[in-house]
Amino acid sequence: MAVISLLKRKGGSGSSTIAAHLGVEFANRAGSAAILDADPQQSLVRWAQGSEEGLLHRMVRKAANLEDSEFRALLEKAKAEHPWVIIDCAPGLDGSALTAAHLADVILIPCRPSVLDTDLAGDAMRAAVMVKQDGGRIAFVPSANLPHTKVGRALAGDLGAVGATQGATVMPGITHRIKLAEAPLNGTTLQESEPNGDGAKEFAALADAVEALL
Repeated sequence: MAVISLLKRKGGSGSSTIAAHLGVEFANRAGSAAILDADPQQSLVRWAQGSEEGLLHRMVRKAANLEDSEFRALLEKAKAEHPWVIIDCAPGLDGSALTAAHLADVILIPCRPSVLDTDLAGDAMRAAVMVKQDGGRIAFVPSANLPHTKVGRALAGDLGAVGATQGATVMPGITHRIKLAEAPLNGTTLQESEPNGDGAKEFAALADAVEALL
């Protein structure tokens, strides 16, 4: 059993997309998983409501705007019921986001291909290091990457340089795809719509890398 928190300095990092697909990937592997949507935008809650037949419909739980004790109780309940719990944190490096980071076994920091995003991901890494004094695992995830562009090709290396100062690693990245942008429209994920596609394979590789950290 493991808790994975997706920590970000600002919105628009791709954390909801990663949380949804990692949750489904681990549910397929282990039989079940829970996703706590702690982002006030509630993107995952709306995504899950898109289809009652989709896996997300029974996995996603509202976790935004809770008192600390309420959030901790919800997390403990999810941990008791599922081998994997994914937390999509609220943007920012305070409040429930830091609580979720502190309680996580693995902290993932999504980062899109831009210099500004890399700097902000570095801020999130330093905040993660501050709250994980017990040897928690911290890693960047290149998100919505554009591998055929100069900035996209440089993203993993740039994140590696930032992470080297604190021992944070870089996970296999997720490529920008139209299918990913369309997935919330029907409440499904790439594992359901294109299980043998390159996108689903990328999330499988990410899940493998997360498991290797534990």
